[in-house]
Amino acid sequence: GSEIQKKRYKTLEVMDAEIQESTYTKAGAEDLELAGKTYNAIILEQLNHKTGLKVKWWIDTETRRMLKADLPNGRKIYLTDRSVVDRIKLAKVDDNLFVKVDVAIADVQAISYMKVKASVEPTGLWVTREGLNITGQRFTGTIND
Repeated sequence: GSEIQKKRYKTLEVMDAEIQESTYTKAGAEDLELAGKTYNAIILEQLNHKTGLKVKWWIDTETRRMLKADLPNGRKIYLTDRSVVDRIKLAKVDDNLFVKVDVAIADVQAISYMKVKASVEPTGLWVTREGLNITGQRFTGTIND
């Protein structure tokens, strides 16, 4: 058959409170065991065209419910039962937001130039030269996809 493998949709992105376009690509199918039950899942890869966010989704072919999602930086979301939800604790995210550099900066406000070599994989935005050049900040360098 001529089954659709890729499709572009406009969807509500709740965190941004706006409609954004994403492309969904069929990446396969798999049986997935969650919360003591086996589901037949279709796997979709999503690319948000505004933010660059990439998410892999497992959708139950019978109910169309989301079973699993793989998000950037190793974050995963799964269908589960209430007993698991009740055991969830708050996570310490500072280690994901701040990186130790072993250099003390005495007067941050006095910095007028800084040379940085970094490898970053941001989520929720495209890294572009224009995006890195903002008021009071100039980027010169190379961006690799």
